[in-house]
Amino acid sequence: NNHTGTYGQEITFNRSNGTHDTPTAATAGDYVGSLSFRVHDGNDYTSLAAMHVVADTVTGTDNVASKIDFYTRDGAIASEYDLALTLRHKGAVFTGYVQFGSYTTTERNAITAANGMVIYNTTDNKFQGYENGAWANLI
Repeated sequence: NNHTGTYGQEITFNRSNGTHDTPTAATAGDYVGSLSFRVHDGNDYTSLAAMHVVADTVTGTDNVASKIDFYTRDGAIASEYDLALTLRHKGAVFTGYVQFGSYTTTERNAITAANGMVIYNTTDNKFQGYENGAWANLI
């Protein structure tokens, strides 16, 4: 499949309330689209993870904010997902832990760094951040 557009192929989910012939505005909390991931456990396919795109706020014409919720499963009950990550606007909320990349000083120095990067330096056993063109220990 060839595509010459900017973004390539896409899957589009359209959401409205009302009917197909007379759609009305979505409301905050409406699910716009979801992707579910399943794995075969030796007996059958079972749910593993899901991604839900949600209309976060709807305040008028072309003024809709969104969020993407990522759910993962850890355990034997297929219907129990745990919210792992929410992407909202320009931020992210993790409901679990965050692990930064671990690098030796030599590996760190080979990175094309940008201001705002954070790593864990295993040579110095320190969290380090890149700011103003140099690595600095974070206290």
